[in-house]
Amino acid sequence: MKKLLLPLIVAVLAALFASSKPDGLERVAGMLGFSQMAKESAAVMSGYSVHFLGSSRFSVVIASMLGVIIVYSLFLFFIYLLKKRGC
Repeated sequence: MKKLLLPLIVAVLAALFASSKPDGLERVAGMLGFSQMAKESAAVMSGYSVHFLGSSRFSVVIASMLGVIIVYSLFLFFIYLLKKRGC
C-alpha cells in the first residue's frame, strides 16, 4: 500500500490545482460551434467529479483518488492473472 501513497498525493494536488476552464477539446468544440451537440453522460464520475457530492473541489479530489485506486486495482489484478498463467 506504500506504493499507492505517492500517486494518491499527486492526484489530490493535481485536483486542487486543476483549472476550471474547459479543456482543449471542449474549447475547440465551442469555437467551432458544435459543443451544443454533446450529450450528457450518465457516468458516475463524468466531468471530473462525483455527482452526488456536487461540483465542489472536494468532489474533484474524491474522483481523482477513486480513479487512482481503480487503475491501481486493475493493474494488480492483471499482474495477478499474468503470474497465475506463469508469464
